Amino acid sequence: MDIDGHGSNLTLPFALVMKAAKVTVSCLPPHYTAHLQQCDATKGPIVCVKKAFNLLVAQQLRSSLLAGQGSTVSPAQLAALLQMAIDQSCNPGTLVESTKSS
Repeated sequence: MDIDGHGSNLTLPFALVMKAAKVTVSCLPPHYTAHLQQCDATKGPIVCVKKAFNLLVAQQLRSSLLAGQGSTVSPAQLAALLQMAIDQSCNPGTLVESTKSS
């Protein structure tokens, strides 16, 4: 398993679990895995979906509050909002952008 060398990933409990599971762990320099995972890049599809989802949830909460329905979003609403975020964000342009060098 390759992991980012960030300190939060390197814990004794993690090391013990990996040892017990006989998993070999390769530790890369901190923040290096972002270069290997283009979907997590600043303009990658995962980041774009997260931004769109956060915006849609905020809009839903605002609408619910204004309608006097409280500040909750149901699991079904969250699922629908996530699908909308994916539909808005995952397109050929986003995928091409995620493969470009920063």
